[in-house]
Amino acid sequence: MKTLAILAAAAVMLLPAAAQAADGYVTCQAYQANKNRVLYTVAFAADKANTDALWTQFVDYLAGNGYTKGMYDSAPQPVEGLCNWEASESAANAKTEGFKAGYEAKGAGAMGVSGFPAE
Repeated sequence: MKTLAILAAAAVMLLPAAAQAADGYVTCQAYQANKNRVLYTVAFAADKANTDALWTQFVDYLAGNGYTKGMYDSAPQPVEGLCNWEASESAANAKTEGFKAGYEAKGAGAMGVSGFPAE
């Protein structure tokens, strides 16, 4: 019985990270002041412990894919925002809707970001 438990534990450790279930859902939202717009993702499965790292990756993704490029300068412009975790997909998407609504009420546009995070 002890051998079986060890083999089961070893099998779980060999599974790729994507095969192991995430503990919830994350959405990322950024406000770009120089273009007065919100950039956002839809909810994706992720662990709560990864939200800070995902924010850094999201900002890098925006810069690397031209989302935050300046009008007269190719350097990425700063953004403010966060990646937030929720237990359910609908709750995570509701956070995005709230973030967008707050800025849209002040005249900002909104743009969904596809391809983040990379599969």
